[in-house]
Amino acid sequence: MDARAAFFDHVTNIRVRLTLINVNNRMRAVVHTYASTNESRSLLIVDWSFTDWFVESHSRLCAKGSWKFHDVLGLDEEHLKTITGQVAAVLLLFPRSEAEQNKKLGEETEDSTVTVIKQAAENACGTVAIFHALINNNELIPTEPGSHLESFVSKTSKMTPEERGKALEQDKTLFELHESAAQEGQTKTPSRESDVQQHYVCFIHHKGHLYELDGRRVHPISHGKTTESTLLTDAAKVIEQFVARDAGRVNFSVLALSS
Repeated sequence: MDARAAFFDHVTNIRVRLTLINVNNRMRAVVHTYASTNESRSLLIVDWSFTDWFVESHSRLCAKGSWKFHDVLGLDEEHLKTITGQVAAVLLLFPRSEAEQNKKLGEETEDSTVTVIKQAAENACGTVAIFHALINNNELIPTEPGSHLESFVSKTSKMTPEERGKALEQDKTLFELHESAAQEGQTKTPSRESDVQQHYVCFIHHKGHLYELDGRRVHPISHGKTTESTLLTDAAKVIEQFVARDAGRVNFSVLALSS
């Protein structure tokens, strides 16, 4: 495995993220009860998010202001209220499964005003999710002049989603950013089999719509209407559908990018 392949293995591998910083403090379980059809089910959400990696990557990539990724420990109103400030994006980690393939949620729609990156490397979904969150919130989260993200946006603004994905895959600076973060404790190179079973997507508010951005798709997926102030609660309702679709699975995790 060459260095670049190893990099993309790192980015979204759940086990390795748990070893990077304070392993014992990163793994926790939260029981969340939610309503599905006419019954109430108990959902065990295991937090494998390794928020620090996202925070560190975000800060090195761009970013002005106090925007950071925060763990969302439950989908009920009480837990959602712990996320203060404005929410610009919501990231979901969920299991790939046969149920996901057989029951698609939302409706794929063309919208040229949304910047979409088609994932070029199998295990780059975490990186793509971060870029989707930041690039599509440039008005809320201005990039630092001369930053790597500003350079990437400028370079790829007229590209297709597929071309952006290739540019991201070949990005030397991003590779070095990850290697720097990984030096803070990574001890084992993951196998491809271990992390292709999970996938990251990003939810954003865009012109009154709740869009899901999935690196496997070239268009946003519409989940109806939302507003800047209700993005988190509306995304949580959609995430509950993801969980209900894979009833019995526990490897879900949610992050909010908030001020």
